[in-house]
Amino acid sequence: MLTPEQKFRKPLIKLKDVFDRARCHYEWWIALKYELPSVHPEKIPDEVSLFLHHSRYAHYKCMILDLYMILDTNPKAASLHTLLPRAVTLGLLDGAGEMESRNHIHTIKPIWSKIRELRHQLFAHTDTNVHYREVMQTVGLMADDFEKLIDGGLLALEPIWSKLFQDGHAILNFQRNSFVEHGKKFTHALLAPYIREPEDMG
Repeated sequence: MLTPEQKFRKPLIKLKDVFDRARCHYEWWIALKYELPSVHPEKIPDEVSLFLHHSRYAHYKCMILDLYMILDTNPKAASLHTLLPRAVTLGLLDGAGEMESRNHIHTIKPIWSKIRELRHQLFAHTDTNVHYREVMQTVGLMADDFEKLIDGGLLALEPIWSKLFQDGHAILNFQRNSFVEHGKKFTHALLAPYIREPEDMG
């Protein structure tokens, strides 16, 4: 029979997976939106343009849905909002650890609130005439806010995670921008036949 701590590991790992997915989608979105090579747009086949467009939007949508889950207030959700009180009840955090986590949550809460509003406008009540760029401007979201939310959420989760998992699985042990680099290699290879040479830009 599993102990309460062992049972607690399952939603904790589920939340960690949310962070991993969010970072993956965020970095691929960055690669597809900001790291494409300079090309001759008139030479790109329609199917390639459509692929890039839909891939960029798919990563963006998945990122927003995962970022919302970080502080989801649903009592059944595996989120910082629900797991922090459970960690305190189980005795995994002392007063200092709880305060550390709550301070990080307090820091990212304004960004998460904007994510909640963006999610509501774009996906809960879809308006086909609204582009996510417009909603981001309306709610005051910048592209780097997404990474700030991920990083701050991981810092809030770390005091709990470190109590249950060995240092070799440290939650803050990740390679930043690895997916951006993979995305750049992929898109540059895909768009190689259409890249503008320096002499074309003169």
